[in-house]
Amino acid sequence: LEKGIFELPDQPGGILGQEWWQFKIGNEVVGYGWIHEVTAGSNQILEISFVVIKEYRKYRISVGRHIVEHLEIVCKDKGATCVQAIVKTTNPYSQSVIRLLCSLGYGSTPSYQSIDELIKYSKDLANITGINILMQKVF
Repeated sequence: LEKGIFELPDQPGGILGQEWWQFKIGNEVVGYGWIHEVTAGSNQILEISFVVIKEYRKYRISVGRHIVEHLEIVCKDKGATCVQAIVKTTNPYSQSVIRLLCSLGYGSTPSYQSIDELIKYSKDLANITGINILMQKVF
């Protein structure tokens, strides 16, 4: 994966944990999705993450949309009433990810008046490591 998309273990083959899915078109892997369960006090938060293989990011079907929709179904099956996704501003595709999540009904924390305002904010922070945008969707 391109630098800045995820923070992965330093050791190749390191354990990532949680639940993972592999998405394929035919026999070819086109993306991955996973759910991370976080406990905050007495609240259980389900956080989704996904990645689309570079060659399929502009495919005629939205691979990213398909992955997110699948992960949402799994979260609902687990009893979740809310799901969140964290968009890293260091991700070179953060604006596309934000647009996709907004089109699926996610809002940002803090909230912005428009998608364009949120995109501008993410561009302004693109070179700062450790700044993320929290996107949430209530079912």
